[in-house]
Amino acid sequence: MSEFFAMLRGVEKRFGTVRDFRLVRDADVSTAYQSFFMVEFADDATVDQIPAKGTNLKVEIPIIRNKPGGIGLTDLNGLLQQQERDWTLDTSGLYGATVPVLPPADGEEKLQTRIVELVVQHAKKETRNLYERPLTRYHMSFGAAFYRWGGFYQPSSSDDKPVPPRMEWVLSRWKERAQEDEQRRERQQPRLQPQPMEAPDVAVDAHEAETSVAQEAAHVQPAETSALQPETHAEQVPQRRLEPLAPVEADHLATPSLEATEPVPKSTPATPRLSRKQKILALAREHARTPPPDAAKRDEEEEARRREEEAREPPDAEVSTMRERLLKLMGRWS
Repeated sequence: MSEFFAMLRGVEKRFGTVRDFRLVRDADVSTAYQSFFMVEFADDATVDQIPAKGTNLKVEIPIIRNKPGGIGLTDLNGLLQQQERDWTLDTSGLYGATVPVLPPADGEEKLQTRIVELVVQHAKKETRNLYERPLTRYHMSFGAAFYRWGGFYQPSSSDDKPVPPRMEWVLSRWKERAQEDEQRRERQQPRLQPQPMEAPDVAVDAHEAETSVAQEAAHVQPAETSALQPETHAEQVPQRRLEPLAPVEADHLATPSLEATEPVPKSTPATPRLSRKQKILALAREHARTPPPDAAKRDEEEEARRREEEAREPPDAEVSTMRERLLKLMGRWS
């Protein structure tokens, strides 16, 4: 950035004061800038002094080393003030003298410099400044932050150079935007705060508490789970509501009775609810055990036909020829 302002002041010394400029960042490297910049002179007649084919200009610029935090105000010393045209400068272009822009310094304050060559020429087409209107959606965040920052110092009425009218206008506009942001943040802050949870007031009756405890004890299921069914949900079995006991006299307490020792019916464990996967597996096993209706009917018909044929045909022992019978009676002679 120091190099750019040095080149800009060199152009001002050679041609005249610059009213506005545009510096374009590199599309691939966001921390770098392209090798050209555009300027708009305060006096429109200055453009006529530039030859149609352009001219060359040599400017002495400082060499700034990279350091943590980037450049500071000391690196821009003497480069932020606009310059007037120096009519004593040589107008020979590339063969002219180098334009000095840095303030004179000796000793340790003297910076290392180098000479660069600039080609000044007319723009190929008319352009306009894209940053004329500060109140755009691209600059909302910057404008509010710029107003809250407030500058390097707070100006007072005793300053020799008061705040320029344009700066006052810009600050007044961004002040409205900053106040709107603060009001919006204040309205959104109560919504973001978590609401404390208040415990409801519950009145518990001693009789109802005892009844509920008894019901919960009856609802406890045995902790037995099947190895094939690791995830089961037990259904609650409806229980009888326990009626309040009538007061018992001391004589009845001393004499045991069969009614007092009547066992309380135990609640049967509920059938565990099968999951969807378990239901599908059980249904598949049932279908595998049950043959299809057509196949079962076909098997029954074949079995009936086989039995009918067996009943119609005599057994093998009864089927014999006359020769076999004679052989049985007479025996074999040979």
